[in-house]
Amino acid sequence: MVNQDPQPEVFDSEFTFAAAAGANTSITNTIYTLQGQNEEVRIYAFTAQVTDANDAAYTLMFDYDMELVVGANTVPSNPFDISWVSQSDELTCAFTVPVVVKFKQPLQVRIIPRTAVPAETNIRIQLIGETGVIKV
Repeated sequence: MVNQDPQPEVFDSEFTFAAAAGANTSITNTIYTLQGQNEEVRIYAFTAQVTDANDAAYTLMFDYDMELVVGANTVPSNPFDISWVSQSDELTCAFTVPVVVKFKQPLQVRIIPRTAVPAETNIRIQLIGETGVIKV
C-alpha cells in the first residue's frame, strides 16, 4: 500500500555471471513490487552497472542485453543493449513512455550476454519508477 500517491520506487536486481559463461546464457530475476489491487507500478528508467569480481568498474566493453518481462510479455519486444548504458556518465536509460505493471503481474529482468563472458562479472540493474493508485 502506498503512503503517498504516487510513491517513488527503486527496484534492485543483481546478476553474477561466472567466468567462461557461454554466450546467450541468460539469468532471470523476479522483482516483487508488492502493490495492492487498486495500484499500478510505472517504470520510467533503469540504471546498469557492470563490475568485475572486486566491484571495480570494467574499462572493457562487453555485450549484454536486458529484457523486461511484465506478465507474459517482453516490454518492449526487443531487448535493451545495456553495454552503452554501463559505459555512459549517467549509467541511466530513460523510457519515452512508462512500463506499467498491474496487480499480480510478475515483473522480471533478464540479462543475456551476447558473447562469452571472459571473467566473473556482476551486473546491477535498478528500475526507477513509482507506485500509484489507479484512478478511474
